[in-house]
Amino acid sequence: PLEEQDLVTQVPLSEMKGLSPELLRTLNEGRFTLLTDVLDLEREDAFKIPGMTEELVEQLMQFLADLDPEESQAAEARAPEAEAEEGKADADADADAEPDGPPAPGTEPAPAATKAEPPAGEPVAEG
Repeated sequence: PLEEQDLVTQVPLSEMKGLSPELLRTLNEGRFTLLTDVLDLEREDAFKIPGMTEELVEQLMQFLADLDPEESQAAEARAPEAEAEEGKADADADADAEPDGPPAPGTEPAPAATKAEPPAGEPVAEG
């Protein structure tokens, strides 16, 4: 019997979300009809499929990256400009989160004692 993972990869591509009709047609014509057929497909190999364009290869690679979190991280590493843009957005969000400057009135912490004083009525030991 097939293992559960094998059953998952035997899904027809036509039942998967995220693939355009044009990409599905091109893959089907190239005899790529199941998820397992494209799961380990490299970018260079995708270009070998008759009718594949840069746009269709990009769509397929993004589809595969979305299926596999590790592959998604690898795809981000291959696109540093996209990651840099995302980092900039994160920095902007951080800047909005906590303004610099003095605390709002009524929210200041109590001042810390600068000199330890003995309780009243006790002798002070001098050394």
